[in-house]
Amino acid sequence: MQALARYVFQSDNRLCAGDHVSWHVPLDNSDSRIQHILLSEDFHLQTVATQLGVVTFIQIVGVCMEELQAAQHWSVSHVLELLRANKHVGSWLITDMHRSRSIFELDPALREAVQSGIREEGSNLSGVMANCWWQEDQQPTNSTSKLSVP
Repeated sequence: MQALARYVFQSDNRLCAGDHVSWHVPLDNSDSRIQHILLSEDFHLQTVATQLGVVTFIQIVGVCMEELQAAQHWSVSHVLELLRANKHVGSWLITDMHRSRSIFELDPALREAVQSGIREEGSNLSGVMANCWWQEDQQPTNSTSKLSVP
C-alpha cells in the first residue's frame, strides 16, 4: 500500500472505485499470484460528508492476472461481483495472498459469463493512462541530412 500511495502522490492521479491497477509484482513481495489491484467502493464504510468535502472509502482488492484481464476487457464492477459470489473470496472482498487459483480456475463456467457479458455489454474501459518519452538521436556535426520524397 505504501508503493501505491507513493504512486498517487507522485503522479497526482486519483484512485476511484472501478479503477484497476496493473502492478505486475506480488502485492506482499512473496511468490503470490495476487499481483494486481481492482478498486471497489467500500460497502461497509459509508461515504462521509465533512466541512472540507465528501470522503468515500475505497477498498483495494488483490487479484490474479486472469481476473485483471477480465476486468480490463469487461468491467471492474462485474468482476468484483464474480469475486464476491465466489466462496474462496467472499462478499467482504478480503484479499488472500495465499490464494493460488483464480476464480476462473475454480469455476471455469465464469469464463463464459465474462465472454457473454463482453458480447452483450461491451467494455467499460474509458481510457488508459501511460507515460511516454523519447530521445532524439544526435547526428554528427560534420554530416548533412537530406530528406527525399518520392
